[in-house]
Amino acid sequence: MYNLRIWVKGASHCAQYATETAYGEIDMEKANECRRCWAQVGDWATDAGFEKGNECLDTYEPSFRDMCGEKMDAWKEGGYTSVELQTEVDECWEDVYLRTMSEVCAESSEDMNMGALCVVTHQTQNLEYAKLKVYGEEKRAVIHKPDHYEDMLQSVFEEGYCEHANGDNSDRKTECMMCYQHVRKESNKMWENVDNSVDIDTSAMRRMFAMYMFCADTYLAPVYSECFEDVDDLVTHIEEANTEAWGKKLLADQGCMFLKQYQHYFGDCGEGAGEGADGLVSYIHCARNTTMTWTKERRPDAYDTVYSFLRGGSWMPSEGMMDM
Repeated sequence: MYNLRIWVKGASHCAQYATETAYGEIDMEKANECRRCWAQVGDWATDAGFEKGNECLDTYEPSFRDMCGEKMDAWKEGGYTSVELQTEVDECWEDVYLRTMSEVCAESSEDMNMGALCVVTHQTQNLEYAKLKVYGEEKRAVIHKPDHYEDMLQSVFEEGYCEHANGDNSDRKTECMMCYQHVRKESNKMWENVDNSVDIDTSAMRRMFAMYMFCADTYLAPVYSECFEDVDDLVTHIEEANTEAWGKKLLADQGCMFLKQYQHYFGDCGEGAGEGADGLVSYIHCARNTTMTWTKERRPDAYDTVYSFLRGGSWMPSEGMMDM
């Protein structure tokens, strides 16, 4: 399982190597070239594998040597047997990945919140590439039957929205959460006998969306009202079964809500974080720690799910291969 996880993460790193701008597309040829280098390494815990692996790192993640070289050398000198040293190398490798994304995203905006959202976009896109290459999973449409992981995440987001919008009013916060719980319950019923290979029941989706907007307009206003100003356009897309426009609008609305959450929950993280890529990396580490503290207190049942989301999502396949 360890090797599978590293292989998926390596593919994600290759996708980032092949993405040159903040919101650019992955250069598939470059990403595939990177992956084929990793495919020639074999066992990293041998002198031959170690040497070939470092050649790949020098080519596709050149900052790894400066940031993690000493840890990598210590793992080799220890005979490749120390799990603790191996873990330190892996964690440093992920820091390199975060910094690479941050360097690109810091160029697109000086706003730390926007920069962090840019990093989330990269993480998501890179993992989609990795799952395509490792598991053969195609990118799912924005409108699809949610799995347990997604349903859990949505419940956490909604709890955060309700807390933010209603402040110290515990009664309204509780009513808000109950409202969204009801919508998710009804939505899950709708999806029970549907898979992602059939056409969407637009009338049922319209009903679900109307219920969702009741919760938003009643309990999230005025804090999140800006995110739903063009809600009638979304309704039109649903009625016309224009899933492409529908999906884009949903992503835009979700981005707006995430931005407001970032501004509310991570305000302290931006103070003193610094500028450029260093500042963005510092901000993201602070935001992650803040989120995990909140999750441990409010939603300990979702701790692992949120931890995974903050790093781009679950590296496991959506289905199958679970017993490898």
